[in-house]
Amino acid sequence: MTDKEIIQALECCLVDGCDICSCREEADCVRAMAENALDLINGQQREIERLKILYNGLDENFKLTVKKFYCLGIVEFAEKLKDRTYPIGCFISAGDKFVIGIEYIDELVKEMVGADNG
Repeated sequence: MTDKEIIQALECCLVDGCDICSCREEADCVRAMAENALDLINGQQREIERLKILYNGLDENFKLTVKKFYCLGIVEFAEKLKDRTYPIGCFISAGDKFVIGIEYIDELVKEMVGADNG
């Protein structure tokens, strides 16, 4: 029996009676319907489990992808920030230390995420 036929047979038992039931030809129609219903339920449970496994795999891949893009965004931000620095040594002797004007940080954030999102 198809899923639709099983559901219709169950509805016949509850509402319409045996006249239009697809199980009426069975010697033990109640048992036949119960077996078909059980097969339907078990099949649906297997499908639910398969979909859960698929979803969990997709969910993990999504999380990894988001993390990757987040990390790439931080790297890009750091690289652009470096482009806006100048050596402290321009003013005083400080070796390899650099500074950045605070105003550049806000500008860079707006540049990277868009003025409307910042």
